[in-house]
This record gives sequence, C-alpha cells and structure tokens, in this order.
Amino acid sequence: MTKKTFLFFLLLSLLLPLQSQETPQKHRLVLSLLTEPVGSPAASKETLFIALPGGKIFAIQPGKEKPLWEVSVEPRVSASPVLDKKGGLLVVSNNGILQRIDLRSGKSLWSYTLAEPVFVSPLIKGERVYLVGEKGTLHILDLKRGTPIEKHRVEGSALITSGIWRKDGNSFLLPDYDFKLLCIDLSGKTLWSFPTQGTNIAPPALTPQGEIYLASMDHHLYKINPQGKLLWKFKTGGWLRSSPVIDSQGNVYFGSHDFTFYSLTPEGQLRWKYKGTAPFNASPLIDSRERIYAGDSSGLILAFSSKGEVLWSDKTADFVRTPFSLLNSQKVLAAGSIDGSILFYSIDSPLSTKAWWPRFLGGSSNQGRRE
Repeated sequence: MTKKTFLFFLLLSLLLPLQSQETPQKHRLVLSLLTEPVGSPAASKETLFIALPGGKIFAIQPGKEKPLWEVSVEPRVSASPVLDKKGGLLVVSNNGILQRIDLRSGKSLWSYTLAEPVFVSPLIKGERVYLVGEKGTLHILDLKRGTPIEKHRVEGSALITSGIWRKDGNSFLLPDYDFKLLCIDLSGKTLWSFPTQGTNIAPPALTPQGEIYLASMDHHLYKINPQGKLLWKFKTGGWLRSSPVIDSQGNVYFGSHDFTFYSLTPEGQLRWKYKGTAPFNASPLIDSRERIYAGDSSGLILAFSSKGEVLWSDKTADFVRTPFSLLNSQKVLAAGSIDGSILFYSIDSPLSTKAWWPRFLGGSSNQGRRE
C-alpha cells in the first residue's frame, strides 16, 4: 500500500462516523396508531407504564404481544404517570382528577378531584403527594388514602411541565409559561425565580451539588446555581424541547431543533456534536457503561459513546419524541414513536447509577428525585 493510499483510508476513517456495534435485537408493540405516549413513561424493573393523550393507560412488558392491562382516564392526559413505592401508579387527567392505580391489576385505589385543570405530574415525598394545578394551587394529599392535607397558593401561570425536587427535599423546581423557572417550598412560597427568553417545556436537571440545567425554547441551555443565579448559557440554533442528561464526570448531553445533538463540559464548553437530519426532541438516557441513547424526528435512534462515536443506529417507522426508558432487570431499552408504537431494544447494561441525571435523578419512576 502506498503512502497516499494509506493516508486516504486514514482520513476516510476519521471522517465517517464510527458504528462499531450491531443494532441490538428489538421487539415492536403497537398501542394506538398515530398517537404518541404522553411525557415520560414510568418504568419499574420489568414493566413500562404508558399514558396516551386520549386517556388510555397501559402496563406493558417486552416480548409480550398485548398489554398486561389497560384502563381509561377521562377525558385526556397531558402529564407523565408516576410510580410510588407502595405498589401504585399516579395518573392525573387534564380536568384535574388524580387517580392512584394498582400496579398489578390496573384497578383504581382512590381518586381525588382538584377542581382545576392539571397538566403537570405529581411529586412524591414520603407519604405525601404534591401537585400544582393550572390556577396556581399546591395540593398536598395523603398517598395511601388520597385525602387532602393542605392547600397553598403558588406564584406562576399556566404550569405546563413537571417539576423536580431539589437536593434538600424541602423545595422543588417548576417551569411556568411566563418564561421562568420557579423554586417553590412546601408552603407554596416562591424562593426565587429565574427568567429566560422563551417557554420552558422540559423538566430541569440537577447535579449532586444542586446546580441546575434548564433547556429552553429560546435556543439556550442554562446552568444555574442553587440560589437561582446564572453560571453560564450555551446557545444552539433551535428550540430545546427536552431535558438534558449528565454523566458521572459532569458532562451534559442534549438535543436541539437545529438537527444537532450536543455534549458540553461542566464549564459549558463544547466537547462534541453530532449533526443529524432532523430535530432531536426526546430526552436522552445513559446506561451503566455511559452509552448515551438519543432519537430524532426522522425516526432515527442512535447509541453514542461518551466521546461522540456512533455505536449503532436504527430507523423506526416515525419520529421519536418520547423520552427513553430502561427496564433494569431485563436490560431492555424502550423508545416511543409518534405512530403509537413502543420499541424494545435488548442491550447489555442497566440504567446508570453513577450518572447524575440519567433520567429523573437515577430512576425511571418519574418521582422527580433520586430513588
């Protein structure tokens, strides 16, 4: 081989994306044609719990041709379902009816009417459920019985995305429709608010130090200190519609409507980026080997190494917008498509327990805190 030929093939290998692994075995389950799952599915070790906008709730497992059970919640659902540690699933409908459903049977354990529309998921702390309605009321309920304990007024308008607990467990972060991120204590008092220049429709992410990452529709990823002050911001070329994830080294990963998937250092410097052919809308996920999974609006699902190498990719029937889930006991990655199907991929790793925000602070139950 001549020197020129060797240099040509060396250059070609550097320019082409690395795909060193075969696409894992997959199984597809169609739930409802032309209807994508709502928000983030809740995942136990072996079961995925999914809500559809029309009010259908499903419990499904990989390899099964039919759901374990399905129930209807009227009239519609906009918020992610939430698993509790007592064998229940919390689901809230748009008209403000909160239900707790038995995980095994799908039967209702209790229901409570909030008397105001709700578009966000409840938060759980101990034996209490915290839920903010559209009119700005913080409802606190008993988890076991569904009985009201307290009510408080909350600053903010048209809350449209779910919140997360802060590290202290005595306050939570909640984006509102007025371009702000609110920090609210258990009495409903706003401790601070952080302004952006666009709507914030994705839950923020946290580091162990309490620092906050917020993806905004104003094209920026913000890093905010625990007191609500800006540390830095990174501008992309499009909307940010989904939560970022953070690996064990503090590197952050997120996608944008500018057709690009990004990785930044904890200081906000670009590590690498992947230029795709469609917007990235789904929140990514990190497994225990720190492989990052992402999906775009063309229906392409990608597995990256932490260095940005494309390990494998797979084209689905339609675009991917639902956040990824991982069923730990079976090491199965789940991805939702807008055509109403769920794709299960057999991978060789469970969810990362070292990453700071692989999904909802280390788990997939949607409780808004580390489990």
